[in-house]
Amino acid sequence: TDLGDRRLNRRLEQIVNDLSQNPQSTIPQASGTWARTKGAYRFFDHAGVTPEMILARHQAAALERSALHKLVLMVQDTTSLNYACQEADSGLGRLGNRADQALGLWLHHDASAG
Repeated sequence: TDLGDRRLNRRLEQIVNDLSQNPQSTIPQASGTWARTKGAYRFFDHAGVTPEMILARHQAAALERSALHKLVLMVQDTTSLNYACQEADSGLGRLGNRADQALGLWLHHDASAG
């Protein structure tokens, strides 16, 4: 990925390495030091960095790999997270129709996105 700035490119590489080595960890846990944690947060807050820029090379590589195959499955899944025990003013929405009193949210996973 080329973000147009060597420092940003190096920071992204460091963040990706840290998180890939510790995928279950928070950013501070994966970063290991306060300086690297602060650097990661500053990177994500940088006005010149967008999610689209970060994902651009990954998306291009996925398209290149897909072009090599006759058939590519794009697996997706939608699941409801039901929090019926929560109070109505919890900020959660209704899962079903108006008659349904279950509160929660919908979680959609697009496996092709990683």
